[in-house]
Amino acid sequence: SPAAAPLEPEIVIVQSKGMERWVSLALAERLGICANVRFPFPNSFIYHLLRQCLADLPDETKFDTEVLSFTIAKLLPDLLKSDPFSKLNRYISGDQKDLKLYQLAHKIAGVFDQYTIFRPDMTLGWELGKEEDIERSIDENWQAILWRKIVEDNSFPNRARLIYNFLKLLRDDPATWEKLPPRISMFGVPSLPPFYLNIFSTLAQLIEVNLFVLNPCREFWDDIASEKEADRAAGRLKQPESNPSALHYESGNALLASWGTAGRDFLSQVHSHDCNEVGDFVDPGQDSLLSCVQSDILNLNDRNTAAKAKIDSTDRSIQVHSCHGPIREIETLYDSLLAMFDADRQLQPKDILVMTPDIEEYAPYIQAVFDTPESEAKRIPYSIADRRLGRENPIAAALTALLDLSGSRYELSRIMSLLEMPVIHERFDLTVAEIDLITAWLKDVRVKWGIDSAHRRSLGLPDFPENTWRAGLERLLLGYALPGGDEKLFLGVLPYDNVEGESAATLGKFARFADALFSLDKELQTPRTLAGWSAALADLCDKFIAVPDEFEFDNRAVRNAIGRLAALQEFSGNDAKISLDVIKDHLQYALELPGGDRGFIAGGVTFSSMLPMRSLPFKVICLIGLNHDSYPRLDRHLSFDLMAKKPRRGDRSAKNSDRYLFLEAVISAGQILYISYNGQNIEDNSPKPPSTLVSELLDYIERAFEMPGADIIERIVTKHRLQAFSPAYFQQSGRLFSYSEDNCQAAFAATTRHHLSLVGCRQSAMNSKKLHSMIYVSSSPTRLNSF
Repeated sequence: SPAAAPLEPEIVIVQSKGMERWVSLALAERLGICANVRFPFPNSFIYHLLRQCLADLPDETKFDTEVLSFTIAKLLPDLLKSDPFSKLNRYISGDQKDLKLYQLAHKIAGVFDQYTIFRPDMTLGWELGKEEDIERSIDENWQAILWRKIVEDNSFPNRARLIYNFLKLLRDDPATWEKLPPRISMFGVPSLPPFYLNIFSTLAQLIEVNLFVLNPCREFWDDIASEKEADRAAGRLKQPESNPSALHYESGNALLASWGTAGRDFLSQVHSHDCNEVGDFVDPGQDSLLSCVQSDILNLNDRNTAAKAKIDSTDRSIQVHSCHGPIREIETLYDSLLAMFDADRQLQPKDILVMTPDIEEYAPYIQAVFDTPESEAKRIPYSIADRRLGRENPIAAALTALLDLSGSRYELSRIMSLLEMPVIHERFDLTVAEIDLITAWLKDVRVKWGIDSAHRRSLGLPDFPENTWRAGLERLLLGYALPGGDEKLFLGVLPYDNVEGESAATLGKFARFADALFSLDKELQTPRTLAGWSAALADLCDKFIAVPDEFEFDNRAVRNAIGRLAALQEFSGNDAKISLDVIKDHLQYALELPGGDRGFIAGGVTFSSMLPMRSLPFKVICLIGLNHDSYPRLDRHLSFDLMAKKPRRGDRSAKNSDRYLFLEAVISAGQILYISYNGQNIEDNSPKPPSTLVSELLDYIERAFEMPGADIIERIVTKHRLQAFSPAYFQQSGRLFSYSEDNCQAAFAATTRHHLSLVGCRQSAMNSKKLHSMIYVSSSPTRLNSF
């Protein structure tokens, strides 16, 4: 139903920018337009609600992780002198004490942030001095002491206290209800902390709250257990005669029981609240292997292994590809996508989602393969989402390279790599041709490393001036002023004779760049406050970096990260002078955050990271890089993380989240589920196992399905060759294929040379003709027929 007020915004809470984009596009496609809809994240929405109802709250909480990091870094030095903090004091002692202090403070801030969400009762108990709920060990006691110090040092309550105050206000003051939005919707959020779920449950008593939750199964599955869970339960009984089957655990569907733990726990928490549940399930049917697996999960069905379901031998709805490393995975994916487009003319690039555990590892290979098609007819449009700001941002890359110069030897290769960055050499009006000329000059005057002799001495090295930048520049500048003939010295300096005429302007611009660069060494090594670093880094960007119009978004992201340093000093109250190492570490963290929704659903094939609820309904979902050591992630906890020592249902688990994401991917694929992994060693071709999740899927398929006249696993799993130009890809028989004409010619040439070396020219010509009859180009210019 429409909102009561025409201009009242619709609030749809999501957990990622990619989900925001998908929902807005889907609403626009269904309704014709999507306007006046806000898509806040859960944290930001709750804090906005607190600011609406509670007085005198700032725009940003002082308990934000970034702010809290510098607050803790300010408080720790005094606390480290006491006995409860002895272990922390030993950790940060020694070299780089400043950097260690900040890194430790950042880790503690992250853990405390989780406490306020998942253990609000514990932090509130600490504030009241009640620590009997935890073991009174030194490792835990120092956290309570530090937390109380943080609370005392801040002018307003932490998040847990604010939420308790807010809920109390809702119960006691009906006037507050008028400040609430009329309706809240939450879409595609795979899990919520119990504390947050209580907030929305309380709001639901006053306003309309809709949770749109993905439920993989239409049956009741809260009490099903995987084999591992049943084994652990049997072990806890400590009875030798006990076994999992005797405990009568329901396994339901084996895949759902193994992969669905995170979703099961969240749905169980939702069901514990008073809510009106409306189910909307669609059975995918039994038309393909993929739809059969999806139907089994939906209906909580575990197939009878005695009567295996028959699958057509031509079924390619589930594909698993074993390759030699990331580059071969992408090359195989490229050919497979071309085959999918050939088989289904209705399939469009925008109907395909490709996910990987580490998008940064695969991004260069994706660009290398998809940006260089052999013809425009074979070009597949694509976009890469979820890339880190610091990895794809040329402004951030230039700033990082400049900061890394401090304390370095100023090697020739490092400086020239810096100058070759377009945003830097354009700032000094230098062209690529001029940089080539400068490189030749520097090679001739033998510049190697070191600013001057004093700079070398500061590094603890011999202070001779030869081969330094200063010596080389003196030769270049003196050479423009007077000839030396490669033999006449002037005040001990040999002029360089090849600088004359118009090249003098190039030398002048380079000298200006060099002077500005060499002055950085002392400037960057001077400790400053956070606000001081904010101003210094802004000035550095102005001096060294040009910002073309196409990089304005990137520049804004970097400037925001730099400008935030001053805000962090204000909020944290940390006015200590900080070294460059701390600033570099902080900026690396700030610029490593995902770069919003850029690249997600941009009209072509979407490449993205495997994030929770990222498995949206696409016709084709491809999962690449599912190696045994890459996915699912292992849960790694800090030694002082109290949540890890006493876990509760609903706590975050990277391993369970990844397993549930894989389940989401399986049930979200409309027509094809494509999986690839690094399955053969690139050095000796020895086999390497896939992710345990892939193995579980294959085990389930082998146990429940069969293909007449073929081994179903051999039909599903394709083992690829080390090289893309292997002749095996260009034979009429076999399942390997390729659309690359260049690789076909390379395979033909390699086979021809092989025959020449073995049986001579005459026999080679005969075999070459025979091979040529097996490799042919179809009438379509877009495809090399290799079946």
